[in-house]
Amino acid sequence: MNKLLFIVAFALLTGCSSTIPNYYEPWQSDYHKQFNDIRIQVVAHGLLAPSAHNTQPWIVKLDKDNYDVFELYVDSERLLPETDPPSRQITISQGTFLETVRIAADQLGYSMGMELFPKGEYGTSDSIQEMQDLPVARVTLLRNIPKEEPVLMQMENPQKVDLYSEIFHRVTNRTAYYGNPLTDDEMSVLLSLNNNPNLLLVFFNDAASLEKIRSLTISGVKVEATTEQTMSETKRLFRDSEKEKKEHRDGITVMSGGLKGMKLQIVQFFSNLFPMSWEKMGDIWLKSETRNINSAPTFAMIISNDNSRKTQVETGMLYSRFQLKASQMGISIQPLSQVLQEYPEMAELYQQVHREFAEDGQTIQILVRMGRAEDVLHSPRRDLTDILSN
Repeated sequence: MNKLLFIVAFALLTGCSSTIPNYYEPWQSDYHKQFNDIRIQVVAHGLLAPSAHNTQPWIVKLDKDNYDVFELYVDSERLLPETDPPSRQITISQGTFLETVRIAADQLGYSMGMELFPKGEYGTSDSIQEMQDLPVARVTLLRNIPKEEPVLMQMENPQKVDLYSEIFHRVTNRTAYYGNPLTDDEMSVLLSLNNNPNLLLVFFNDAASLEKIRSLTISGVKVEATTEQTMSETKRLFRDSEKEKKEHRDGITVMSGGLKGMKLQIVQFFSNLFPMSWEKMGDIWLKSETRNINSAPTFAMIISNDNSRKTQVETGMLYSRFQLKASQMGISIQPLSQVLQEYPEMAELYQQVHREFAEDGQTIQILVRMGRAEDVLHSPRRDLTDILSN
C-alpha cells in the first residue's frame, strides 16, 4: 500500500503525462502553421533561438499600418542584472533571434530586410527605459521580389535554407563531450559562415591554448558559483520541477545536462521535497562544469573589433548560424559565458582572458566548447503570444 501511494504521489508531483508538455509545443515543426500572419509565422521560429540563460528576452511589435513589418525590442523584464550588468549577452540574444527569423523567412519564401537600431542604440547602464523605447531592429518581409528590382536593406544570405531543419533540432548540450578535435575541414566549413569583417571566428585545438582556456573558464565558473548574488540569479532561473517548467517555460533545466526518462523524473521529484540552497547548487554546478570543460577537445571564440550594440547583435546572428551548422554536422556546442561577464568579482579573469586571446580594443563576445555528445532534450519555450505586444 505504501509503495502504491508513493507511485501515485510521484506521478502527481512530476506531472507525468502522455501528451506533449506545453513548453515543448513551439519545438514542433508545424507550430507556426496555426497563424495566418507571415510575421507571426517567422517569429514563431525565432522563439527557438538560443538566449542568455534561456531567458527568451524578446518583445515583437507588429506594425499596424504595414502588414509586412515588425519591430524587435528587448524585454526589459528579462534582464540579468547580476551576471550581465551591461546586458551584452541579452543584446547578443537579439541577434540569435533575428538570424533564426531570417532563415525561417527564407524557407517560407520571403526576403528579410532589416535595419538595426533605427532610432539609435540604447546605453550600457541604466538603460531599461531606452530598451523599452528603442527597437533593436525594424524588420520587413518581402515576398517574391523580382531580381531586377532593388530591395532596400536586403540582407546577404550565405546559408539560405539548408539550415532550416536544424532550427527544430539544435540544442545547447551541457554534458561531457567526447571524440577528437574538430578537423581542418570542419573548421573551414564553420569559418565560411562569417561574412562580417568586424567579427573574427577563431578555433583552439592546440595543447597550450586548451590548458589556458580550461583553466580560465573553470575559474570563471568558480567565481559565479561562489558569489551569492550571481549564483542566486542563476538559481532563480533554474527550473528543477515539471511544475516550474510548465509555469515559466524558460530558464535552465537538468534536461540539457543529459537527464531524461526515469532518472529525470526522480531528480525532479526530490527537488520538490528538498530544495537546494544557492551554495549547494553552486557546488554541484562547479563540479559538473569542471568535468564538462575538461572533456572538450575544441574551443572557439567570436571576437569583435568594437563593442557597440550593433556589433553585439551581429555577433548573435553569426553565433546562430554557427550553432545551427555545427548541429547539422553532429557537433555539440555550449557557451562558457562566465569568464566574459562584466561584474566586479569577475573583472580580473575578464581582463586576463582578453590579454591572452584578444588584441587591444577587441572584445571576446562568445566563448564555447565543442565536441561530440549524447543527445539531450530541448529546453522549455514560452508560448508565442507571450512575446507579442500591441
